[in-house]
Amino acid sequence: MASRRTKRADGRYNVTLTVENPDGSTRRVYFYGRTQAEARAKAHAAQERIALGAPVRDASRSFGDWLSEWRATFLAASDRAPSTKALYGGLLERHARPQLDQVPLARITPADLTRVLLAMEKAGRAASTRRNIRTGAGGRGFTDPSAAYGWLFVCF
Repeated sequence: MASRRTKRADGRYNVTLTVENPDGSTRRVYFYGRTQAEARAKAHAAQERIALGAPVRDASRSFGDWLSEWRATFLAASDRAPSTKALYGGLLERHARPQLDQVPLARITPADLTRVLLAMEKAGRAASTRRNIRTGAGGRGFTDPSAAYGWLFVCF
């Protein structure tokens, strides 16, 4: 994955990454920042997502749309027991979808995910239910800011 940096006429910095698609073709992805460090940080975050097998960015897709696809594809293909798949899918549908349905994936933060857990607690859901939604959502990554984006794109 090659990259290059340039300064634009408007004063912003641009980092260009050449990314290989799963089919073997390549494409360029552009990241902008007011400083070189900001542009590099955005490009570095994208490289980390690519290393995890996640898309470079998916800013326009909503959580609800993505959750439907996740249940139909990734969860269905999982080697977990059918009862476990039903548990994880049902918990996320009942508790995460109502709060995050129309939120673009790129805007979901660790705080949003923590709010889901707090709402479950306020609604009187058992600790084991909250633990199950965390497990279904990838464990520690559900609320740990350093791993939250990995949670969203790898564990879901």
